[in-house]
Amino acid sequence: MENVENNSETIVVTFWETREDMENYYSKYNNILSDLVEKVKPIFEQLPERSDYKIALFKLD
Repeated sequence: MENVENNSETIVVTFWETREDMENYYSKYNNILSDLVEKVKPIFEQLPERSDYKIALFKLD
């Protein structure tokens, strides 16, 4: 999602089973993520950074 007040900011929403799953994905040891970042580096003026996140619990029935 684009931030309407700051066109250089994008908001990303992700869903995880557990907090540990999220932390493992964003770990510096995750080769899948680091490989993806290397591939997309040329399209960014600066690399994205995760600066804030919130955890919410919800159920889908």
